[in-house]
Amino acid sequence: MLNIGDSRTYRLYEGELEQISVDHSAVQALVESGQISQDAAETHPERNVVTRAVGAGSAGVPDYWLLPARVGDRLMICSDGLPKELGFGEIRTALLAEASPQAAATRLLHEALVHGGRDNVTVVVVDAHGALAPDDEQTLPIAGTAPRVSDDTAPRPGMEASAC
Repeated sequence: MLNIGDSRTYRLYEGELEQISVDHSAVQALVESGQISQDAAETHPERNVVTRAVGAGSAGVPDYWLLPARVGDRLMICSDGLPKELGFGEIRTALLAEASPQAAATRLLHEALVHGGRDNVTVVVVDAHGALAPDDEQTLPIAGTAPRVSDDTAPRPGMEASAC
């Protein structure tokens, strides 16, 4: 799994829903430090301030981790617009109620829009029907022979971009 910003990943397994990712936001830092409660974070004036992101001149570093799939896992990745409109219980109910991932995603999107849809809402739902055991013979280490590309790719004033 990879996460940066305030889009979220959830996992539903045997009826239990858990948020897997951690928001990269100013209010999440306040919650983690004990300065405010999770309830206070939902109405905090800085609730939309993202501390890590892709693009916009940010050098945001994503969180990434291995999340082994279990048969029966239902994973949901969503933009922050979904949990702004639906509570944890409403998300869990919709994921449990719909048999197919497409139906679950469609229901969640519809419910978020009915609740106001004040932010963009994107939802992806995936079911794990089977799991493969790790195969060290097939999973090779990353080769160290590729040339290093400069991390600094910001455009410079007066320099034209060339077509590749």
